[in-house]
Amino acid sequence: MRTALELEPALPRFAVVVTGGSLRRQQHSLVDPLGGKAIEGIRVDTVFIGCGGVHPDVGITNVNLPDAEMKQRMLRAAGRRIVVADSSKLGAIGMAPICPLSEIDLLITGEPADPATVAVLRDRGLKVEIAA
Repeated sequence: MRTALELEPALPRFAVVVTGGSLRRQQHSLVDPLGGKAIEGIRVDTVFIGCGGVHPDVGITNVNLPDAEMKQRMLRAAGRRIVVADSSKLGAIGMAPICPLSEIDLLITGEPADPATVAVLRDRGLKVEIAA
C-alpha cells in the first residue's frame, strides 16, 4: 500500500496495480482470496518482490505462507522477476518457500552483503546488484 502511494507520482509513465484482498497488519500486504484472483488475471513486464530469505541451496523464502503464495503468483504473472532483499536476508531461510534461484532474474541487495554469500549466489547463476 505504501509502495503504491510512493509510486503515484510516476503515473502515467507506468501502471501501479494494487491487488485487493485481505490486509495483513504486520507485513502491510494484501492476500487471498481476492488478491490471488486479481493477479491470475494480469500479465506484467516486471515484478519486484521482497522476501524473508535468499539461500544458495533453498532459494527464495518468506516468513509466512499466505505472502509466499501471493509472491509465487506474482512471479508467474511477470516477464522479469526481481527480488529486493536487505543484506540480513542473504543466507537466511524462511518457513515458506517462494521459488528456486533459477526463477529470479535479478537480486538487489545492500552494501553490507557478505561478499562470500554474494559470490556463491552468483556462482549459482543469480545476477546480483549491490545498491549503495
